[in-house]
Amino acid sequence: MNARRWMMVIAVALTGCSKPSLEGTLWRCESQADCTEGYVCSTGLGACVVPDNSADGVYADRIVVGMSAPLANGDTTAGRAVREGMEAYFGYVNANGGLDGRQVEVRALDDGGNPNMALSNVQTMSGSGEVFAFLGNVGTDTAQVVAPYLVENKRLLLGAVSGSSALRKDPPDRYVFNFRPSFEQEAAQGVGYLVSVRDFPVPVDNVAVFAEGEDASGVPDAYGQEGVTAVKDALRAQGGNPANLVVATHTRNTSDVTPAVGAMLKWLSSGRSPNDNGSISASIVLVSTARPAAAFVKALLEELAKIQAGDSGGQAFQLTTDEATRLFSVTDLTFFAISSVGVDQMSRELASFGNYQTVAGMKSFCESVLASQVVPSLDSNASGLITYREHLHAMDPNLVPSALSLEGYLVARIFSAAVIKHGPALSTEGVVDALEQLSALDFGVGTTLGFSPSAHQASDKVFGTTVSPLCALEPLDLGEPTGNPPPTGDGCENGVCTLTGVITQDKTLTADKRWLLKGTVFVGDGASRTVLTVEPGTTVLGDKATTGVLVIRRGSQIQAVGSREMPIVFTSAQPVGMRRSGDWGGLIINGRAPINQCGLEASQCTQYNQAFGEGGTGFFGGNDPNDDSGELRYVRIEFAGKLLSPENELNGLALQGVGRGTTLDYIQVHRGRDDAVEFFGGTVDAKHLLLTGAEDDSLDWTWGWQGRGQFIITQHWRGDADNGIEADNNAEDRNAQPRAHPVLSNLTLVGVPTSTTSDYGMLLREGTGADILNSVVLGFEDACINIDHAETWANAMMNSGSSTVASGGLVIRNTVISCATNFEESADDPVTVQAFVMSMNQGNQVVQDVNSILEGALDTVSPDMRPKAGGPAISGAEVPTDPFFEQVTYKGAVDPAGSWTLGWTTNVVN
Repeated sequence: MNARRWMMVIAVALTGCSKPSLEGTLWRCESQADCTEGYVCSTGLGACVVPDNSADGVYADRIVVGMSAPLANGDTTAGRAVREGMEAYFGYVNANGGLDGRQVEVRALDDGGNPNMALSNVQTMSGSGEVFAFLGNVGTDTAQVVAPYLVENKRLLLGAVSGSSALRKDPPDRYVFNFRPSFEQEAAQGVGYLVSVRDFPVPVDNVAVFAEGEDASGVPDAYGQEGVTAVKDALRAQGGNPANLVVATHTRNTSDVTPAVGAMLKWLSSGRSPNDNGSISASIVLVSTARPAAAFVKALLEELAKIQAGDSGGQAFQLTTDEATRLFSVTDLTFFAISSVGVDQMSRELASFGNYQTVAGMKSFCESVLASQVVPSLDSNASGLITYREHLHAMDPNLVPSALSLEGYLVARIFSAAVIKHGPALSTEGVVDALEQLSALDFGVGTTLGFSPSAHQASDKVFGTTVSPLCALEPLDLGEPTGNPPPTGDGCENGVCTLTGVITQDKTLTADKRWLLKGTVFVGDGASRTVLTVEPGTTVLGDKATTGVLVIRRGSQIQAVGSREMPIVFTSAQPVGMRRSGDWGGLIINGRAPINQCGLEASQCTQYNQAFGEGGTGFFGGNDPNDDSGELRYVRIEFAGKLLSPENELNGLALQGVGRGTTLDYIQVHRGRDDAVEFFGGTVDAKHLLLTGAEDDSLDWTWGWQGRGQFIITQHWRGDADNGIEADNNAEDRNAQPRAHPVLSNLTLVGVPTSTTSDYGMLLREGTGADILNSVVLGFEDACINIDHAETWANAMMNSGSSTVASGGLVIRNTVISCATNFEESADDPVTVQAFVMSMNQGNQVVQDVNSILEGALDTVSPDMRPKAGGPAISGAEVPTDPFFEQVTYKGAVDPAGSWTLGWTTNVVN
């Protein structure tokens, strides 16, 4: 430390240090033992003084925090508002002695919303050592480049104004702390309100998106992309098909909304679901900024009103006469702005436009707008809102309260609380530790704020806002948050104990009772770990009336380990003889392993990725291929699965982003209404699966599953079942990474050869890869094997007999094939399926006599899947040397010496 700087420290200590004083006199010292923690003894002065520690941006008299945001270019309102909120609170702190005697300064640089400029700003401020931490940075595109840099350089980033998944890794980056809920949480709450809570719900397929698109140079907008992905997940949770979502975009940093207006007029006129009276209700989610969002609302409402009044035929937007006529049925069009739009600024923009003429008279542009917010109503008289308004007014009486300035204000309060908790000898590591200990901050804003080492998001609360005809913001109750059912109960009556809601403490289901699932029962809160243990011999019942479902959330586990003598049974609560497929929902396990459903048009998941499960079963996916969700062993799942709507289904066993630390062995899924087992990405392995009587596909995978499997039987009972295997990579992006590529050996896939509606033994499509080895496929009416789509064929043609997960190839080897039609051929395929399967010395064999392969595969009462002596499946297998696989010589799933299915499985009809 140079002499000049040391003298400044001494001067401040003598004149402004109040904490180390006793009874109004300077705290004197002869040694360090006389000073409290955070102060040093100056032997020259004989006094305890504030040290000039080595932390950048920390001086004896001040702390400097940095901020990079749009301030002079782009959408300037957001950056200025957040800075004003932070400075309002720091102004109050500074006027009352500062933080441990230090004043707090905000060093803000403009980045115009440009990621490169934001990174340069952060590098400049951190590289020069002028700032201690970064607070209130604004923007998703900028956050995605700034956050990795700050994490790498161990700098604190607190309260960035973005709901981006890049800021919300699981587990969280140590140096990144968020204030606001994620885009996914806002979209789930908003879409849920629109389609299920609102007094006049909007049909789920009548929701579209207006979003920021590329900039002028063609660079995609991350904010728009993430917002669209969040809406897709929300629609999927509500039973919608995200593939059908229509998205209209505008060029970033412009208000040229004409193409977007045209796209939305086309969408509104093209087969929207009508209400009972024939009218159409629709909603457009806004993922933009205030000015272009307001321009879009104005232009669309004006043109729609003109068309309905007969003053326009929509020719300027290339509408046909029929399309314009269909727009007469649109009577309820609402706009839902997520918080990043800035609905307070947007409402001021709309107010400046005045009113517009409709066939029913003059209307305000504002009255069609709803919004989600991450802070409560600015007019609230809660304690925290009163002090916020007072501090903002004290700084500048001309400032108008806004949601973004309140957000900045609360971020400053959180930072100050952490600094005070830490003490005056500041360091980044110490303040990070202090933040992780702030578990329950109550600032009087309608929700408790806090962090923990595993949770770096202060608030999960999403508030609602409606805009009045006078363009005033008013509170709106959006309903209960998605996935937050009432607390669990286990009331027992006549030996049956009921489970509901959320289980947040470790629990054991004992075999001396039966356990009834009512509604969706979650294990874990998604943050901390909860273990559900199921004893051998236990029966768990799914309630039909409420569609009982058991969901294991990410980070929690199920330990269901039965035995051959005492299997664990999940089944219908209906009386024996009255049980049917689809009586209840099934078992869903969510993990943190990689998936490839990570974003709009993303070719590779480079950030933490997640998706929302069908049927509202919660978030899954992550970046831990070794994630451990527990163990299932000797488990039966019966009469489960449900088709809620097209593309929204509950399977008997859904494995969603489950990692290879999880154990799956000896599992039967019997008489499922939908797929028996479906893998949604992940890396989990499976052995000894018996999938019988499914009414859809038996074994299904999508979204990048890269596990291993051995000894898997699929047996269809009815001709209207679908495929033995239905295998996809990703329907929306067939080349998405990580590419689906399981390695499977010893499968037995059995169809219904007497049916005219049985589908395929293997349907390999949507870009999937796979190694399918040493297997038997027989009895499917359409064909044994079908390979679809150019991207799948590209995998098939990329090697000549061997493949790896890294290559993503497609191989079928040493497999016995016997169907009336063995291969589904298409003129679009580069070669015939037969040529691919039967070439390159793969060891595959076509057999005409289906009964010559296995002892009794087509018998559903007493099936016998053992290879016939002297038959084509008795030998010739070449099993991978990977230690996961058992070395056997037979093909198919069952040893000629005896079946592993005996003693613990079922074949009952009802």
